[in-house]
Amino acid sequence: MLFNLIFGNRDDHTRNFSYLMDSNGRWRGAPAYDLTFAYRKKHQMLFDYKNAYDLKVKDIIKIADDFSIDGAKETIELMIDIKYTSLKELSTTYDLKEWYEDILNATEKILV
Repeated sequence: MLFNLIFGNRDDHTRNFSYLMDSNGRWRGAPAYDLTFAYRKKHQMLFDYKNAYDLKVKDIIKIADDFSIDGAKETIELMIDIKYTSLKELSTTYDLKEWYEDILNATEKILV
């Protein structure tokens, strides 16, 4: 979910999310998979009944708490830092600056 929001991936349909049940019958979100990048579409999923474009950091932290995921705030900060440092550097190295600018424009209001 964070990858999709922070990096602008919009391939977030229901077949890209799963849940796992433990031996005590508790459900948890499955590890991320199928992170095919698609950024020129609209988000297809709601996050805790909210559109992705309306989410704030506190909303993500609430979802993480609901699923007993520790360190949400730190993970958000780290991923945002990666977006503005490593991803920028990689986009320059591989001549993808226009793509990077598209990502920044598409995600500028998410998690503000």
